Amino acid sequence: HTIFRLDVSMEPFPRSEGKRVDTESVRLELLRPDQVAAHWALSPIAYVPIGCIEYHGPHLPLGVDGLTAHAVCAHAALASGGVVHPVSYQANGCLDLPYTITYPPSVVEAWARNVIEELHHRGAELVVLLTGHGPLDLIHLLKRVSASFDRPGRRAYGLCYLELNAARLNQPESGEPTVMDHASTIETSWILAHPPDLVELELLP
Repeated sequence: HTIFRLDVSMEPFPRSEGKRVDTESVRLELLRPDQVAAHWALSPIAYVPIGCIEYHGPHLPLGVDGLTAHAVCAHAALASGGVVHPVSYQANGCLDLPYTITYPPSVVEAWARNVIEELHHRGAELVVLLTGHGPLDLIHLLKRVSASFDRPGRRAYGLCYLELNAARLNQPESGEPTVMDHASTIETSWILAHPPDLVELELLP
């Protein structure tokens, strides 16, 4: 198999005449068994987006992190092959803000290990855990669990989408940040790109 053949020239959110890209063809929950088998025959990758239910200001939905992670995973699957698991909203390290739900690290670690094992058992040779929620304790947890799966045909990789933002930098930033924030310009711009109808800028003070 060819693993993780990524077209790096692809735009993060490619569009056609202003229309949103159709990602349904890679969403695991929408695929028939024969379609999953066809995807994995070419590229046996399973992307697993992770987010949390967390307050992101009055103008953004509570699921910003999961929506961002799913969009990144879906576009990666369109570029590299593979399928995208539904978003998991089990995450630790969440801020103590209204309507926010957080989980103990032990619960998140047990889930992460289990989902990797299950996807390997079902035919994925590479499982990518990508979080749109960026506390270091969660990122380190996902990387540690993923690193324990390191043999041919049974590999995993954990990362945060913020690492992809930072990868384009070659020197320290000056002025407004372009890599990370919370509910400000960066996260708002991601949701405006996909899907924009969830943002209400008029609710900002």
